[in-house]
Formats: sequence, C-alpha cells, structure tokens
Amino acid sequence: MMVDLDSGMITALGTVLGAIGGILGTWALVRKTAREDAQQLIDQLQEERTAAYAQIEKERAAAREDRLAYEAKIDAFWVDKDASRRYVAELEQHIYEGKPPPPPVRPAGYIP
Repeated sequence: MMVDLDSGMITALGTVLGAIGGILGTWALVRKTAREDAQQLIDQLQEERTAAYAQIEKERAAAREDRLAYEAKIDAFWVDKDASRRYVAELEQHIYEGKPPPPPVRPAGYIP
C-alpha cells in the first residue's frame, strides 16, 4: 500500500517536523541552561560556605586566645590571693607574738 503525497502535504509535513525539531532544540537548550545555572548556584553556595567556615574558624581561634588570656589572669589572681592570705597570716602572727617592726618579708607572688 502506497500513499501518494503531494507537494503541499510534504511541505506541511516538513513544517511540522521542523517545528518539532525547533521545540526539541529549544527544550534541550533550556535544560542545558538550567543545569548550568544550577551548577553556578551550587558553586556559589560552596564558595560562601567555605568563606563562612574560614570566618568561623578565625573567630574560634580569637575566642580561644581570649579565653587563654582570661584564664592566665584568673590564675595570677589566685596566686596573688594565696600570697596575700599567707602574708596576712604572717602579719597577724607577728602582731600576736608582740614582735617589733619590721614586719615579715612579703611572700613571692604577693602584689602590694
């Protein structure tokens, strides 16, 4: 069975096939562009995440340094407090025993 196609039918068929090809080509281009846009967004988000992690690590290091400095100050405070208590105890003992001046020598770590 043979179908006899006239030139109008062939032109119409060519036009329909061309339109379908154009639609498919446009669809493929849109999908490709969407994938590229999605990849650019992913890349941008990864860069921002990396920058945020670097900033967080920098802030953690600064906080760690601040904490260590604060702990050193607290340790120095307790050393001075202990020395002060020992010195006051020595002064009281000196007074109770009725010893004359000069008072006992200040202990190491005492801050007058």
